[in-house]
Amino acid sequence: MSVIVVNEESFENEVTQSEAPVVVEFSQPGVNEFGEPDKSARTGEIIDKLANEYADKVKFVRAPEGTYTLSGKTVEIRSVPVVLFFKAGEQVDKTSDFHLVAWYRQKIKDLWDITMS
Repeated sequence: MSVIVVNEESFENEVTQSEAPVVVEFSQPGVNEFGEPDKSARTGEIIDKLANEYADKVKFVRAPEGTYTLSGKTVEIRSVPVVLFFKAGEQVDKTSDFHLVAWYRQKIKDLWDITMS
C-alpha cells in the first residue's frame, strides 16, 4: 500500500473517519544548507517505507504543508515535519522531532500492538 496524499476536503474521510489506525505526516520536503534531504524529506522517505511494510494494517497519509487548512479543533501544526497517530478517528499521539524508522516501528507496536508483515 502506498501513502495516501490528502487535502482539506479528503482529510476527514481518510483520517478521522477511518476504522484503521492512521499515521499522518505533515511535511514540506526540501534540502538543507549542504544540499542534502532535510528532515521533512527524510521523514517522508521513512513514511513511504513503512507504508509498504505495514500494508493492510496501518493507513499512512501525507498532508503536504499548505494543502490542508487546520481548524485548531483537529490538529495544530506549527512546524514540519510533524507526524500524528490516530486510532478510531482520534489523535492518540504526535511527534515533531525527526526519528529513525526503528522508532516508528516501536511506536506502531506500542500504540496498536501491530508488527511488520
